[in-house]
Amino acid sequence: MTSRDSGTVFIEALVSTAVVATVLAALFAALQSAALHHRQIAERREALLVAQSELASVGTAFPVTPGALEGVDGDMRWRVRIDPPIETPLALSRAGAPSEVTVSVGPASGGTDLVVLRTLRLAESQ
Repeated sequence: MTSRDSGTVFIEALVSTAVVATVLAALFAALQSAALHHRQIAERREALLVAQSELASVGTAFPVTPGALEGVDGDMRWRVRIDPPIETPLALSRAGAPSEVTVSVGPASGGTDLVVLRTLRLAESQ
């Protein structure tokens, strides 16, 4: 083996090390992205469960009256807004008038809402 051959071997070793490092860096970036995506999905799933729970409590735990309620459940802050009854022919029925109920849930630390649910609930007729 001549000194010229040993220089070629050294260059080949450097190139192969650079290729392996590039592949490992790309793999690390892909794994990091997947972990972040999984964490965001888990956070949205938790927010959806909180929103469904708060929506289910409208009319049972607290009445369907116009106003807003706020609270914190674990790492999530929630807000329930009940709009005044909608004036429709249905409002004249004995069942009561429909009110729009909006539940929004986001991280307790602040930021944008992760989940917003809207539905109609019948307010008690007066």
